[in-house]
Amino acid sequence: MNDTEAGGATEARRVDVDGCGIHVTVHRGARRPERRPDGTAPALVCLHGGPGVDGGGLRLMFAGLADLADVIVPDQRGHGRSDLSTPDRWHLD
Repeated sequence: MNDTEAGGATEARRVDVDGCGIHVTVHRGARRPERRPDGTAPALVCLHGGPGVDGGGLRLMFAGLADLADVIVPDQRGHGRSDLSTPDRWHLD
């Protein structure tokens, strides 16, 4: 899903992490940050707290920085639009 916001773009996608679908939103501003030779740009990754919250508030707070960096906001497992997982898959490795 792609939505244009104030000349920029917001992309929502699902990423598979160890069998669990993680919802990730990427905000890109109208004034794109300077790209490196390999085509990448600076990124700001915003992680929400929990339990019981998702990245919705962070998406609103930090979307305005998208002209300086790609703003990436994932929903953690079992939160927001990310899939639930089972305890046997919870680890810190």
